[in-house]
Amino acid sequence: MTTIGQAYACIFAHYYAGPILDGRVLLASAFAGLAQQLDRLGLDQPGATLPARKAVRQQVAEATMNGMIAALGDSHAGWLYPQLPKASPPSGRARPA
Repeated sequence: MTTIGQAYACIFAHYYAGPILDGRVLLASAFAGLAQQLDRLGLDQPGATLPARKAVRQQVAEATMNGMIAALGDSHAGWLYPQLPKASPPSGRARPA
């Protein structure tokens, strides 16, 4: 949630049309992305709460972020979630034989 809020504020602060954007359009598009992803996952329901599993939370957050960015209608604006490499074992430790 914090990251989505930061992205929302960043759009208004740094996007070329930020000063004239209607925040309601961004929020409606973000909500549509969220609702569509919840529906795809079979989790959309009247009393829905934040998904318990981290992977599902990430999918929902990604859909929300992509929905908000799509509202800009700009082929030069985007957002990618970086896939970090898996940590390798620390050097100097013996590996089991």
